[in-house]
Amino acid sequence: MKEIDAQHQSLYTSEAGHYDARRFSSRRGQLCHHYEQRSLIRLLSPLKGTRVLDVPAGTGRIAEALIAAGADVVAADLTSAMLSVARQKILDARGNALSRGRFCPVNANGRQLPFPEASFDRVISVRFLHLIPPDDWPGFLSEMRRVTKPGGHLVVQIFNPLFGGPLALLRQLHRRARAQPGEQFVWPHKIRSIFSAGGLEVLSVGSYWLPGMAFLGAPGTTLLDRLSRACEKTPLKWIAGPHHVLAPPKHR
Repeated sequence: MKEIDAQHQSLYTSEAGHYDARRFSSRRGQLCHHYEQRSLIRLLSPLKGTRVLDVPAGTGRIAEALIAAGADVVAADLTSAMLSVARQKILDARGNALSRGRFCPVNANGRQLPFPEASFDRVISVRFLHLIPPDDWPGFLSEMRRVTKPGGHLVVQIFNPLFGGPLALLRQLHRRARAQPGEQFVWPHKIRSIFSAGGLEVLSVGSYWLPGMAFLGAPGTTLLDRLSRACEKTPLKWIAGPHHVLAPPKHR
């Protein structure tokens, strides 16, 4: 295991029990979670009867929505403690998914997924690539492509350096002042070449969130629904974030 993998495993083992509470219990966190799930489900639909790989699945936050939409979800993650939280959240005492579809947690490293080629109709990866060096991205993307069926689709989340427009620079300066680690991101003009190196085409790039949306209402309000949908298209998508890249495998 690479050193960076060991570091992430240690970090998220310690954070597993309070990961969701720290990130998604606030008003902003709840709104972001709501619109992130909605965006992903829309991109991956139809999901009923499909087999979906969620990697890394973390605490099962996205897997819950996939199962509710009728998918059979394989949740792969490097950290057993995160998967333990996902099990408690999604499975009942008999080991059955609490809603439609099925749930199968698998302890695995995305560098070498333990699944045969063309195993999944859909593959999803959120809140992940920004944690690892860009030089490693093609390898991870290639593994996701390998396990995706011909005609299937991937949705991969990447961080946008232009998120918030002028606020982007202030955000980076704030992180540096607090000695927080920098997040890896992709400049818009490099998205296609990076995904191509992993054997993927790019069908669309969009988003779901703008700074300040948490002050405008509750999840599901007309204003926020329209604003979130507007983030899927130009021009707002280029200052929204994170980006969701819909990318099917290239023809084998």
